Amino acid sequence: MYIHSFGGGGPLESGLWSLPRTRIYSLMAQKVRQSGEFAKLYKALRDKQFKDLVQRARYSTELKAPLRKLSQKSINVDELLQILFEVISWGPQV
Repeated sequence: MYIHSFGGGGPLESGLWSLPRTRIYSLMAQKVRQSGEFAKLYKALRDKQFKDLVQRARYSTELKAPLRKLSQKSINVDELLQILFEVISWGPQV
């Protein structure tokens, strides 16, 4: 599957390209089979509603100040979220 470019080509994005995708898939599949708790979490993370909630929270007024602080420390929250959702998409369908 194609890995989307997140724009900046920063160290996180370049690190994403080096992740062992098949190993990550196998590990997630194993954890889903072996742990009911992980399976519930994983299913929730893959749910479109979760992604929508994250996006709403991302732009909430309550998070503006903490997100600004992260940005001042060169932490790109949007890139982190995109990478998180990309890596989760590599796992098995549940």
